[in-house]
This record gives sequence, C-alpha cells and structure tokens, in this order.
Amino acid sequence: MTDQPVYSVESEDPELQRAVAAARSTFKFFYRELSWEYRRIIPALDMAAVKVAFPVELAGPDEPSVENMWVSNIEFDGQTLRGVLLNEPHWVHSLQAGDPVSVPFTDLVDWMYVCAGQVYGGFTVDVMRSGMDDPARAEHDAAWGLAFGEPGFVVLAMPEADGAPLRLARHLEGVAERAALADLERCEHPMAVNTQADIDAGLAQDPSLVNQYDDTESSYLHREALAGNHGFAAALLRHGADPLATDSNGRTPLQLAQRIGWPRIVELLEGRGARLH
Repeated sequence: MTDQPVYSVESEDPELQRAVAAARSTFKFFYRELSWEYRRIIPALDMAAVKVAFPVELAGPDEPSVENMWVSNIEFDGQTLRGVLLNEPHWVHSLQAGDPVSVPFTDLVDWMYVCAGQVYGGFTVDVMRSGMDDPARAEHDAAWGLAFGEPGFVVLAMPEADGAPLRLARHLEGVAERAALADLERCEHPMAVNTQADIDAGLAQDPSLVNQYDDTESSYLHREALAGNHGFAAALLRHGADPLATDSNGRTPLQLAQRIGWPRIVELLEGRGARLH
C-alpha cells in the first residue's frame, strides 16, 4: 500500500464529503472486525487500515493543508486512533512510512479491510473509482491488486456462514440502506456466535479476567462495549463486571457504546443501571 497514490483532502466535493461522513458513521463495523482479528491465531484479514488526514506543516500556496494517508495496526480507545503509517508522505515532512502515529478520531477519512479477496469499506476509494473511466479504473484496481466491485457500492461487515456479502449504495442514505444498517448494528459477529459458550466457560474458570484492566486502563467490558460484542458484554455482566467502571478518560462502557453507536449494548448496560452522569 505504500506505493498507492496519496490524495490531498480538504476537497469541497460533496461526494467526497458524504463518503467521509459515511466512513466515520460505520467505523464501528471495522473496529468490531479488528476486535476479532486480534483474537485469531491465524489472521483472516489480508489488510486492515484507516485513512487519516494529517496536517501539512507550513503548507505553501500550491500545497494542500492536509495529506490523507493510510495507517495500519489500529488501536482505538473511543476517541484516539493509534497505529503505524503505511504511506511515504509527499507533504508531511515530519513523518515517514513506518512511524507510529496517534490522531483524534475526528481526523478519520476512511477505513478498509480485505478478507478472502472481498473489499470492505473504502468509501473515498469508491468515490475516486466512480469518477474514472473503465481503463483508468482497471489500472487503479490492478495497482491495488484488488477487485473492488461495482462503483457506487460498499460492503460493511462479514456475512454469516455461507452467506453472501451485503453490498450497499455508498452513501447509505436510502430506506433499504438504513434498514440494513439497523440490522447490522444489532447482529452479532459470526465469531461471537461460535465462541459464546467458550467465553462463558473462560470467565467462569478465571474470574480475575472479569474486571481486569489492560495497559490502556480499559476494562474487558469497556473493550467489548466499544467493539459492539453484545454476547461478550452480556457474559461479562453475568460474571460480575462493573458497568459503572471508568477508563483512563473517565468514561463508562455505556458512554463508549453510545458514542460509537451500538444500540444493543446501550440497552444492555442501561438495564444494568449504567446510565450517563
């Protein structure tokens, strides 16, 4: 990906702006997939990265004020994205490919991952492809080494076993798209369904995990609430997890679930009395 074109980013193109808004509103599906990818013994994703707008220091009259670049090895705490820069910058001279970076979520421009040849996300990439003629689009896709599919559409989440990926219109603004999004927000990840019994057994075997904090000062329940893993969060509550615990930024699991937009997690935690203060 380091050889892929980098695009400046303060475009007033309404199509690009709508694509960025759609990418931010659906980032939760990317993050939920990562939450399971990091648990897999054998990785399933060929690539997973977010595109971020980096300020250009002392930008000249012929330079953009920001540069969009891809970042991998993503960590997220509800407000800050951390990872490793994939692109070699053209205008941001303080960074180079391979550098660790930390940026606010509000600088997110896009997200994308690839599994078994299927591209998920890539909203701004689709805007660019949609504006190309067929030969240019074929050249673009060959440079990535990926088959992005029909322009104007994106796929958001892994299908259930033996199911076909659900391809939605990029802007996600139609009645069918809104209904599909509501369903996706309430469904479990396929791996969560398959491992639910193991999750309960593991927590019963080692109760110390239930309220254990990691090195980012987030509890198990914080992490699962942010990732939208309802079954996991419910299991933690059954085994005594504290729904009112706060992370290093003073946020409860409920606040994280509300911020990123997981309605089932919100309902679950509100039922346990973990209301906002």
